[in-house]
Amino acid sequence: MGLESGMMGPWIWPLGFGGLLCFWAAAGSTAQELPAHLFSEVFFCQPGDPSLGLAQTLDQELLFHFNFSTHQWHSILPDLRPEEGNHTSLDQVQLLGNICQLLLGPLTNLSKPYMPEAKGAPQMDVFTLQPLEMGKPNTLVCAASNIFPPTVSLHWQLDGQPISSGVSTPSHVSPVQGWVFQAFSYLEVTPQEGQVYSCTARSPSDLYSSVVFWVPKDPLDPELLANVLCGLAFGLGFLFSIAGAVLTFMTLRLRNAE
Repeated sequence: MGLESGMMGPWIWPLGFGGLLCFWAAAGSTAQELPAHLFSEVFFCQPGDPSLGLAQTLDQELLFHFNFSTHQWHSILPDLRPEEGNHTSLDQVQLLGNICQLLLGPLTNLSKPYMPEAKGAPQMDVFTLQPLEMGKPNTLVCAASNIFPPTVSLHWQLDGQPISSGVSTPSHVSPVQGWVFQAFSYLEVTPQEGQVYSCTARSPSDLYSSVVFWVPKDPLDPELLANVLCGLAFGLGFLFSIAGAVLTFMTLRLRNAE
């Protein structure tokens, strides 16, 4: 089975006032017409923080991101360590950064009076990494999607009070399909009854914030749920049996009456 791939891009898209978003991708499918997969590399440049970003994704799942402070590629999965040649070279990354510095100021001054700033209202969700059990350690995940431009900070609160301990928030944002980005934050918790957790997404260029709340609730015990379902199935079966007997009796009575 040979791999047939087609290159798409690069495309350059305005990102807010003076920002640039560059996207290039390769779509691949096999000779047997198996579902295609999309590998993409996204570079963005903007006046906000972070000012530069570079990431590689496969089917919208982040694989690698470039740290412009350390000038190194980082893998999301520890065991995923491809050959260096599979990455965009450091010289190419440096070239992208230099182009950004040259164009960012003039583009900002040129476009700001005429081009409205593109915005995406963050869509928020909070969930646990492990099945919820009261009183047992777990990890809450705050997922913010539909972020545009990619400048957002995520903050946790418990019962209205800010939380800083046990929080892990990656510094990078991940590009997804549709010219938007997503970000995650993780909080180590031991859920208890009556607690109210919240995750807030803030952008320095916005006057509003997006908030999502999470309240731990004891899930229904699986054994109890199985017993309830079995009892319900037995009850329905019993009712259907009675209904069948009644219908049979009525049918025989009608035949005898004829």
